[in-house]
Amino acid sequence: GKGTKNIRTNVSVRSTYGVELAHVIGPSNLVISEQAMPAPAIETGSAVHDFSMVMADANSAITFYFNASKVGLLDRCTYIQFIVTATDEAGGSVSRVITRRLVTTSSKEAYLKSVDIGVTTVAIGKKAVRMASNLQNPALASEDICNRMYNTIGFFRRCCERKQELFPGCLEAIPKQLFNLLRGPCIGSIIQHEDDIECVRDMYLKASFEDCIRLTSPLLMCLSRHKLIQAGRPPAVDPKLLETLLVRVPLETLALQSNSILILDHHTDILIWSGAEMKGIEYDVVRTTCIQMVEQWCVGRYPYPNIMQFSEGDSMARFLEARLVPSHKDSEFQQLKSFPILAQLDKYQLKELREK
Repeated sequence: GKGTKNIRTNVSVRSTYGVELAHVIGPSNLVISEQAMPAPAIETGSAVHDFSMVMADANSAITFYFNASKVGLLDRCTYIQFIVTATDEAGGSVSRVITRRLVTTSSKEAYLKSVDIGVTTVAIGKKAVRMASNLQNPALASEDICNRMYNTIGFFRRCCERKQELFPGCLEAIPKQLFNLLRGPCIGSIIQHEDDIECVRDMYLKASFEDCIRLTSPLLMCLSRHKLIQAGRPPAVDPKLLETLLVRVPLETLALQSNSILILDHHTDILIWSGAEMKGIEYDVVRTTCIQMVEQWCVGRYPYPNIMQFSEGDSMARFLEARLVPSHKDSEFQQLKSFPILAQLDKYQLKELREK
């Protein structure tokens, strides 16, 4: 849910029989004495839960977790309903009813196709971050994520005909995004001061889906020298034109190619990395334009991110390298699958990139 400052929001959650609300993460309090907006239940025996929220800013959100019992739910429709009432200081109020139909199935294939990668990753990530915050032990949160992935792999290996497939292909992005979360500021060791760590964790637990995605699946954009040459000289001094030249690349170490400039948006930090062939003064105008472009990305964002720039070989480059999946250690088949562009490099260029 979203709101603005000084808006008090009440949320009433209703679900059909067999679907139970298990957890709530975000800026909310359970209301026991009265309902925010009295309304009949969806069906006999359905659960009703009421929450009050004070939204800190327009990007605040709460996350609901539901459990479904196995009895009588297969191959039928269930419903979850949210009744949201927002009241301002003057006493005016607006209500909205949101009803979602969930179709249950006994088909594994149909279930896998219905999984939303981003929502699943954020939901798992918020549980882990809350554990790290409550227990003051990020190692336990990291272990919880690893155990979830291990149990998921074990489940699918038991029921999968192709035993060599460790993880369903349609879900393979989830472990990678959770790996990014483990190395990021919420659970990883990038931030050293405890107060800063708690600030980022608290922000993540209350943040909207879009903000959480930047922390669990950061955007890594590549500006290649080839693209700049095609654009002409002086190379792309207009931020809008420069943005059209950016290409998203996997968040992996194989992206550290010397003939490119990389921009990583990790929500709390934006890193600009220049390869060895792009760190000359002739590309200073490009870097200046990059800073202007990312400043436009940050308009309205809280907290305002740290914008850092460095070049290949600098000691500061470790801030970027520490956040990347070490794909240079993968097999050649896996590397080509993640980076098809590697097929254009000769064996000497590949060897230099892998050993960099």
